[in-house]
Amino acid sequence: MTPSPHLGSHQGRWRDFLGQEAARWACLVVGGLFLLHPFLTHQLLGAGDALWYVNVLADFVTQVRAGHFPVFIGQTDYAFNGAVYPLRVAPYYQHFAAAIDAVTGQRLDFVELQHATVVLSGFGGLLAVYLTGTWLAPGHR
Repeated sequence: MTPSPHLGSHQGRWRDFLGQEAARWACLVVGGLFLLHPFLTHQLLGAGDALWYVNVLADFVTQVRAGHFPVFIGQTDYAFNGAVYPLRVAPYYQHFAAAIDAVTGQRLDFVELQHATVVLSGFGGLLAVYLTGTWLAPGHR
């Protein structure tokens, strides 16, 4: 019995697809690193807002580390004026950072924690856009 010629061509097409898919994923990773590379440093990016966000994040994470939940506004030295922004309008930022802090065993400082939140959110967004695009138009990968 001779092997079917269709079987070999199917395996070849599958191998080509996997190679092309790997190239697409590599482009996503390289593009993501290019876009997010400023956050792969220990430097604050921006003016007063960058420091403000680190202080508010430090207030939230310090309370979570101490076992206080729900977190109240201005309970540590980091939020000395009791402002409710960004916790009131952007809770994802602080809750996600607290989750990263728990997963990393509290090894990151607050600037690194802020940057990890941005980088992981950025790559999550890239992944969501790619997967949604391939789901909507699978023939145009």
